Amino acid sequence: MAKKRKKKSKPFSAFKRDKKTLKAPMTTISESSSIPFEKSSWQDIQLPEYLWVALVFSSIEEDEALVRLRRIVSAWPSHSCLENHEVQPGSHSAIAALPQIERKNLLNSLSNEFEKDIFAPLCNLSNLPALKSWSNEFLSEETLEQWFALGHAIQRCNDFQSKYATHICWFISQVGSATGQMTVPPDFDRMHDEYPTNLEMAGGFFRCTAGSNRIISTNWPEQFWNDVFRKLHPAPAPPEDQYLSDNDLGIAYQLTTLTGVLNEHFWETRQGSADRIHETAFGLVFAATALAYEVVELRSHNRFSGLAVLRSVTECAINMSFLTKKNEPALWYKFRQYGSGQAHLISEKLEHELANTHCVDSDWINAYLQEEQAKYFTDIELGDWSGENIRSRAEKGGTKDLYDSYYDYSSSILHGDWLGVASVGTTWDLNPFHRLQRVPRVYPRNFPSVVPDLFRVLNRILDSLDVIYPKFEFRLPNLLEK
Repeated sequence: MAKKRKKKSKPFSAFKRDKKTLKAPMTTISESSSIPFEKSSWQDIQLPEYLWVALVFSSIEEDEALVRLRRIVSAWPSHSCLENHEVQPGSHSAIAALPQIERKNLLNSLSNEFEKDIFAPLCNLSNLPALKSWSNEFLSEETLEQWFALGHAIQRCNDFQSKYATHICWFISQVGSATGQMTVPPDFDRMHDEYPTNLEMAGGFFRCTAGSNRIISTNWPEQFWNDVFRKLHPAPAPPEDQYLSDNDLGIAYQLTTLTGVLNEHFWETRQGSADRIHETAFGLVFAATALAYEVVELRSHNRFSGLAVLRSVTECAINMSFLTKKNEPALWYKFRQYGSGQAHLISEKLEHELANTHCVDSDWINAYLQEEQAKYFTDIELGDWSGENIRSRAEKGGTKDLYDSYYDYSSSILHGDWLGVASVGTTWDLNPFHRLQRVPRVYPRNFPSVVPDLFRVLNRILDSLDVIYPKFEFRLPNLLEK
C-alpha cells in the first residue's frame, strides 16, 4: 500500500498578520500567553556552562558518552549542598558552587570515567569557574590541538535544535531530576531510560526543560565569550564558488542571436515612425536583452550588479505583461509620459542645483524630454505611473510568480537594508569561538549565477511580445532545468 503524502501547509500559515507585519509563530504564542516569555540564547548563556559535556560528546562515541554520563549523574551531589542555588543543573557554575570536598570528588569521578585529555582544553580558560580545581585534575601543557578540540565541541553543539545540543539538554534534565533541583512529570524516568531511542519524540521536551532553566546566575558565560574573542583570531568564510563558467560563450551567442531576431521582427511589424506603442513594447524587450548581455559581457552574472540587472529585467517583464494584458492605448501613453516626467524632474533639479551628479548626461536628458512635446507641457507624476504598485501589476499581468521569485531579495540588496548589507559587505567569522559574528568581506561576494533566471524572465517578456506582435517564435534555452 502506497504511503500517503504528507500534506503541505499553506505558505505563511503559521504567521499572524498585524497591519504590515507578519508575526512569527513564537512571537504570536508569547504575546497570547498569560505566562511572560523572556527570550534567551542557548549559545550565549547556556552552552558556555556545559563546555565539559560538549567536550564529552565531541570526543567519544555518543552511545558510550550517554552511558558514562548516566553513571556520573548517579554520583552527582545533592542540590541542597550548593552554595549558590540559582545555578543551572550540572553546569560549570554548579560545579564551582559545590563545597570543596564534593567538587573534588565529582571531578575525580570525571577523571575515572573519561580520559583526562578530554577536559584539558578547559584549563586554558582563565575565567573558568573553579579553574583551580579543574587544573588540579586535568591540567596539561597548552596546545593548539586543545583549542581545536574545544572549538569543534562548540561547533557541534551550537545549534539548539541539533542532536548534540539535545543530548546536553537531556543531561541537564537528568541532573536536575536526580539532585532534586527540578520538578519532573510522572513519566520522566521512562523518557530518560528510553533516551536516545525516543530522541525524536522526547527531544523537544528535554530542550524545553533545559531552556526553562536558562538563567544568568553568574557572569561566566559572557566572560568566556569575551575571553576567547580577545585570544583567538577571526576566520572569515572563504570566497563562494563561481557557480557558472565565466567562459560560456554559448550564453553570449544566445543573447546575440536574440538581438538579431528581435531586430528583424521590429522592422517586419513597424507601421510608421509615430507608432509609440510599437516602439515602447520593443523598447522594453531590447532594454532587458541589452542589460542581460551586459551581465554576460562583464562577467558579473554572480555579482551584485548581476542581481541589480535581474531586478530591472524582472520589472520590465512585469510592466510588459501588464501593459499587454490591459492593451489600452491610454495606459501605454501613461507609461511613456511617466518616463518623460522623470526626465523633467531630473532636469529641474539639475537646473536649480538641487542635484549635483556626474553620472547624469544632462544634454541627453533635455533632448529626450523634448522629443514628444515641449517640457513645459510635461507633467511630473509623483506616484506610480499606473496608479497602482509593482505587486498589483504583477498580479493583474500574470507575472506574480516572477515578483515572488525575484523582488524581495533584490529589494534588500538594492535598498541597503541589513539583509543586503550583510550579503555584500560582510561575511561570517567561522571561528566557532566568535558566535558567527559578521566580519569585513575580503573578496567580493559571489552569488549564484543570475543567467538561468535572466533567461527565464526574458522568455516571459518574449511571450508578451508574441501576444501583441505575433509570430515571434524564438526562445532562449531553459537553463533552470540543468
